[in-house]
Amino acid sequence: MSTRIFDPITAVSYVAPVVTTADAYSDVTSVILDVRGLKDKAFVMKNTGAANALSWKILGSVDDGVEYDIAVKSEADVALSSYEYYRLTDYYSHLKIQIKSKVAGNPTTAIVKFAGLGV
Repeated sequence: MSTRIFDPITAVSYVAPVVTTADAYSDVTSVILDVRGLKDKAFVMKNTGAANALSWKILGSVDDGVEYDIAVKSEADVALSSYEYYRLTDYYSHLKIQIKSKVAGNPTTAIVKFAGLGV
């Protein structure tokens, strides 16, 4: 008779509330994720507005979110009514996703979607 071995797997997903962008990065428009134990992480930055592009970047922490001093993903732009996908396998305890308007004085809206897999 064969023996079956099952390894537990952690799988999580999260959709942040809609964010209205500001002219500069701030904690008000940032999304913070606790990603301890997650090896494979996927992000979708979706620009749901129709009037302006947005800029976004990801900062990492290895000290339980005390400081976000590691540049994980450099700043990138997402056109209006478009999205960008990003995947990450490096380990961090927490991630901060920062979002701002591409053109000052012209806010847009954004949704951050996240999924992670760990063993």
